[in-house]
Amino acid sequence: MDKNQQQVLNSGLSYNVFEHPFAKMSKEERKVAIDEIQKNSLKNYSMALKGLIAIFEKYNVITILSHLSDYALTGGLGDNKSKSIGQAEVEICQALILHIDFDTLKSKRPTYEVFQEIIDLLKKLLESNILKNNNSTLLEKSEKDIHIEHFRNFVISHTQSVRNWGTFKQVNQISLELYSHFDSKLLESNGFTISQASIFFNYLILEIEKKATDKLLAFRKIKNVSTTEEMIYLYHDFIGSEDDEPKKILKWIQNNNIEDKEYIFMEIIYAHYIDIKLPYHFIFNYKEIAKKLNMKEEIIIAIVNEFSYTLSGLNDKNIEYFFLENPIWTKPMIVVDKEEFFCSNLMTFFSFILKSFDSLIEKIDPIKLSQVKAEYLEDKIEKIVKNRFSQAKIYKSFKWDKFENDLVMVIDTYIIIFEAKSGKITDSALRGSPSRLKKKVKELLVEPNIQSKRLKDKLEYLIDNPSKKDILRDKLELNEYTKILRVSVTFEYFAFSQMGITLLDKTGWIPKDFVPCPTMNIASFETVFDIFDNPIEIINYLEMREELELKIKYQGDELDLISYYIDSHLILDGIDTSMRLILTGQAEKIDNYYSVKDYGHFVEKPKTTIDNFFKNIILQLEERKPFGWMNMSSIFYRLTPLIEEEFFQAIETMHRELIDMGNEGNYLNKMVFTPFDSEYAFCYVVYNYETYNKRFNFIDDAVQNALSVDNIKYCLVVGKNLDVTEHYYSFIAIVTEE
Repeated sequence: MDKNQQQVLNSGLSYNVFEHPFAKMSKEERKVAIDEIQKNSLKNYSMALKGLIAIFEKYNVITILSHLSDYALTGGLGDNKSKSIGQAEVEICQALILHIDFDTLKSKRPTYEVFQEIIDLLKKLLESNILKNNNSTLLEKSEKDIHIEHFRNFVISHTQSVRNWGTFKQVNQISLELYSHFDSKLLESNGFTISQASIFFNYLILEIEKKATDKLLAFRKIKNVSTTEEMIYLYHDFIGSEDDEPKKILKWIQNNNIEDKEYIFMEIIYAHYIDIKLPYHFIFNYKEIAKKLNMKEEIIIAIVNEFSYTLSGLNDKNIEYFFLENPIWTKPMIVVDKEEFFCSNLMTFFSFILKSFDSLIEKIDPIKLSQVKAEYLEDKIEKIVKNRFSQAKIYKSFKWDKFENDLVMVIDTYIIIFEAKSGKITDSALRGSPSRLKKKVKELLVEPNIQSKRLKDKLEYLIDNPSKKDILRDKLELNEYTKILRVSVTFEYFAFSQMGITLLDKTGWIPKDFVPCPTMNIASFETVFDIFDNPIEIINYLEMREELELKIKYQGDELDLISYYIDSHLILDGIDTSMRLILTGQAEKIDNYYSVKDYGHFVEKPKTTIDNFFKNIILQLEERKPFGWMNMSSIFYRLTPLIEEEFFQAIETMHRELIDMGNEGNYLNKMVFTPFDSEYAFCYVVYNYETYNKRFNFIDDAVQNALSVDNIKYCLVVGKNLDVTEHYYSFIAIVTEE
């Protein structure tokens, strides 16, 4: 297959096919290539590390951190340009700076060329660090060990670079709801509470964002004025300079014959701001914060001391550990002196807030922490589910035979089994320890899956054997149309939730008869239940997610999958299932929606693509609520947006022909759609009062046509009397092959 070949799915979405770079190489050629990559990576790693340390020892490190953080992490509201570095690079930069001996630090102002060199070296450092430990001996290992190593490398790469495990609001809310249980004990032992720490860090981030936005708006205005003199006066008015300062700068510009307006803006005005003013975006005074937050100063000092290092504070640490266990993940602030501290990479605190608060509470009451986390996760899931399915029957701690499931929801013909796992992801697992990874895969992926599958198997047995008496039959309202879905929810975010289970099936870590179900962390679970307007979409999404796990190898987090669902309903008709589908980066519109919403601004929620014709039928079903209405509604989402459009056009043609011809002539009165890789078919039949007595003949003919296709087990048939205009359908049913 040609490299970068574009293909189009039946859903109408296109994707690019990239051939593996080693695909046409012999084993010996692969060995040579891998060893060459490792050799170059080791060289690049050493060169980048030495280059960065040399720069940090020569230039003002506070200015460097300020500029890199401003460029990579803040930028202000409305600045959506793509950044070449992100949070992970800034974290490494800060750790390396804190590793340097304080006495060797200098205060020279870095130029733009220096900043660009730092950015290039940071990118090279992180890229080479991932590749420098790979070598050709991997090719001599067994297939099982090769797949374990692939998964291990994925986790290591994920730990090094991936940060966000939820929206900013979710991170705040979940951490506060959980850890505030320990406020009184933490106040006694550490001098502050979780609630106070949350207020403190949220104040800092609001201040930094406000300063960043003010700067962005001011510099847009400064850059757009027509003359150099206006730029200089406007800039100095923004920073509050003395009255004669603009005149001095203008005179200096004139004396040096500088006329290039762009040069003046970047090299004089903006460079001055970065050097003199930008660091104060991130420098805070203990007394001022205490006053603004109405807290005692000793509380502020206690919080800063817990979550900070001094310059040279990492001097005794091994740089190799910074990539997978960076100390600043739990201590992102830098103490400047007795009155002030510096914090430019504040999102690090929120990214690792669970790790930070866990480490605090584990020193006080580790047993209670484990109990609280388990109870919190189950309660949170129940609250989220009840909020969107208020009419459902919900059973918490559902006991049957000698087993128990965390939560079971019954609504219409659906039963959804939810399993909660609050276990902690250990640092050694995140660093790629095979034994720890295997343990966590078993604990967080396999065990809850087995628990939910056990109940599903029992329920399906009862459905297939209707004469078998069991208390579960009546309690869960089992019938031949019951559909059973499963979802596993973890407390923490783990790399395997970004991967289809097919990427683990050759490691030997999962049972051979393992049947996967969607696994997501609590923040992603909450997003699934929030982003979709219609609860039917939640049901269908979970249904399609479960089917996706069995169909294809994929890579992408839950938000990537949600975004793909919005565009395509997660229908992958026509894709080569032997390939790995890379969905990473698809979530931009979901991320943007919640980011803007978290700022307090109105933003239109992303909508699932579905034709109004089908949407109106679903709304009528929801209003009438016939038996099986949720299953019927869900089947409509099995039509891709492209098929919906084609189907609707054909239906309109049928409507016109029947109206125009009446009972005369040869016209089409039914449409049948039978996708080749689905169990579900869709039929649409039209009639009027003149052909009313033949309507069931028309319907039966369409259904038999659909069910004659080998892969079709269920047929959703919709009948419409065109002489009745006040309803969107006149007849609707799900028919099975039996």
